[in-house]
Amino acid sequence: MSEDTRELMSRLDRLERENRRIKRIGGSLLAAIGLAGIVGFAAPRVCNTVWAERFVVQDSRGNSRMVLNAYSTKTPGITFNDASGKGVAALQIEKSGDMSLKIFKRAGRRAASFSFTPENLDALGSSVDADADRSIN
Repeated sequence: MSEDTRELMSRLDRLERENRRIKRIGGSLLAAIGLAGIVGFAAPRVCNTVWAERFVVQDSRGNSRMVLNAYSTKTPGITFNDASGKGVAALQIEKSGDMSLKIFKRAGRRAASFSFTPENLDALGSSVDADADRSIN
């Protein structure tokens, strides 16, 4: 074989390898676009309601910052946590049906507690009006 023929064979092999690689990449992209289209058609357009027994909001480090819980307790509530994940405040419905707000010290002990009943809201002169169906105006 002459030098030109070997060089030509080498170039032909390299072109065939590049052609196979381009075909694989193109096929993969085409499959990904097709899959995205199928998933897009199957996904709901708008989610109006999220149903859950417990909802946790985490920060970028994975610490829970807010927990909405109606699962492990008979008194549903929202707990607000500091950056380390320790509770600093809680808003919950008590067994009596009254609402309470608890604020905690750093050691986890309660620093302040407020209880809200329809009676003491009236005594405070609340500026929020509620309809008979308990929707707030």
